[in-house]
Amino acid sequence: MGDLYGIRDDLDRARALISGGNDVQLAYAALELRFCMEAIAYRQLDSYGPEIRSRLMKEWSPSRIVRMLTLFDEHSDLSAQFSIAVNLPDDFEPPTEEIDPEWARKAKDLGFVPVGNANRIPWKKFSKAYGTVGSFVHLGRDGLRPVPTREKLSTILEMLDEVADSTVIAAMNNYGTATCSCDTLLVLGPKHQSGSELIYCTNDKCKAVFEADPQNPGAMNRIGRLLLTCPCGAKVEFKSESMLGMERCESCNSSVRAHVLSKLSVVPDAY
Repeated sequence: MGDLYGIRDDLDRARALISGGNDVQLAYAALELRFCMEAIAYRQLDSYGPEIRSRLMKEWSPSRIVRMLTLFDEHSDLSAQFSIAVNLPDDFEPPTEEIDPEWARKAKDLGFVPVGNANRIPWKKFSKAYGTVGSFVHLGRDGLRPVPTREKLSTILEMLDEVADSTVIAAMNNYGTATCSCDTLLVLGPKHQSGSELIYCTNDKCKAVFEADPQNPGAMNRIGRLLLTCPCGAKVEFKSESMLGMERCESCNSSVRAHVLSKLSVVPDAY
């Protein structure tokens, strides 16, 4: 039995710990499952090549990596069976059995040949499961240690077992590239190019935000943003479309909100 993701030992340890069933064993089982999910996310990321890897390698959350991969490959979180076939020209005529019996026999079998199965977890389920196991490896706000249930961990273990049974790890590199004004390479998936997802520059000194113009292929419009200082001293980016929402400081991991002060003034009718 193969182990493309390198997680079978972790899964076996988690299985044994779940069977033990005391609180400490269940907590360690959650940790083993968390390791498995991280390994899956990073191994899947590797299959997309250096450009996408360099684009996403700064993402600290494996669940966010899985989410971001769906922007470059909308099928990245869907299970699939892969096959290959020989694409022969329409006018190709294989030799007859009289001329070459062996060739003629093989020519009849040039249909799709199964390569393997890629078993994946939809990113929403992945994110929820990753959050679940993560909640059991940290103390709660009350200082108490949360205790996972055997049922929850067994459900997650079953999902990961299916992924471990994959016989192929595949990726569809359907993406383009562009260059930011700071000379940073931007990797654009289909959703970026259609304008349905914003494009972010990964250069920490730039952090420009763009939106593709689907009516003008290759064109991107820069979106305004505002950098505010977190109490920890780090800069937090607020985009124009989320100015009134919450953001997270990448330095201290705090949730922060901008205080927008406004004063209403009456504007004379210009007409």
